[in-house]
Amino acid sequence: ISEGVDVQLSASSYKPWHRSKSCQAKDASLHSHRAWCARRKDAHQWLQWDLGPPHQVTGVITRGRGDTGRKHWVKAYTLTYSNDSKVWFTYKDGNHLDTKVFGGNLDKHTERRHYLNSPFKARFVRLHPQRWRKTIALRAALLGCPHKGECGDGFFRVTPETSCVENIAYKGKTWVNDKRHAWSGWDYGPSSLAVDGRLDTSLRSCAVIDNYHVDEPVWMVDLGKRRMVRGLVILTWQGRGQDQQTLYRDYVFGLDRLTIYVENQRRLDAPTSQDHKKCVSVTRLNNALFKERVHVECPQPIKGRYVYIKAGGVANRWHRIFSMVLCEVMIY
Repeated sequence: ISEGVDVQLSASSYKPWHRSKSCQAKDASLHSHRAWCARRKDAHQWLQWDLGPPHQVTGVITRGRGDTGRKHWVKAYTLTYSNDSKVWFTYKDGNHLDTKVFGGNLDKHTERRHYLNSPFKARFVRLHPQRWRKTIALRAALLGCPHKGECGDGFFRVTPETSCVENIAYKGKTWVNDKRHAWSGWDYGPSSLAVDGRLDTSLRSCAVIDNYHVDEPVWMVDLGKRRMVRGLVILTWQGRGQDQQTLYRDYVFGLDRLTIYVENQRRLDAPTSQDHKKCVSVTRLNNALFKERVHVECPQPIKGRYVYIKAGGVANRWHRIFSMVLCEVMIY
């Protein structure tokens, strides 16, 4: 289960091998010809798997370092696990009193397997080396069962047939370029509703931005750090809960397009043709903009920290005001 494309590896530290780009956390894959190598030789080092949706973990496999002629491997280790990366639990023996110390490897090539007496369900798993030969270096993998059922908070399925992926916009900080909507006392369709994880598409559960004070309203989310953006799924308003301020008829007649950009700087102005990183646009053609679930993919993945959606209205319409209603924005 730790070899999936969406699994992310990280480590407490790593010591680059000067002859190659080995020793990073990503080199710890069981079938790698390299290894993860800790920068320091102490029991505070760890290798971490982020499995995405919580998986049932049933076992661990370890090997020694694959590259160079040096004989480096881990002789013993412990495991911890978590679902939020903040509260961690130590894997213990059957009596649940003593920390389980797993025996490691005796050479650099042979696999050493351990099957857990008490499997656990977790998103994050850390392996903590306790003893090693010369230096901390290993390759490793987790055994277990694929995630089934609901994806859980912070994850979603791009299509019903696909596996769960992380929603990198979930609970992110949001902004808009309309001062009215950015005001702390504004309680009508605040921008944060688009990333609260709720799939309710009634108007009061959606972010509502209009062009009352701006020509092109912009909604933006901070992903927290630079991430690779492949696409978005937007849950749109279908008319539930309309009121006198926002009529569904006016919404459908007024909105012409949404354009998605990925940026490294927080910006709420319209991008210039020289520096923008456009993902894709979706328009009212064939009613694509008003489907209940709008899925758009970038032609190629774009790396950035901020994703923003700019709305455009129908040209030459007698009533120039239009709204952008985002019930949920899920980014992968």
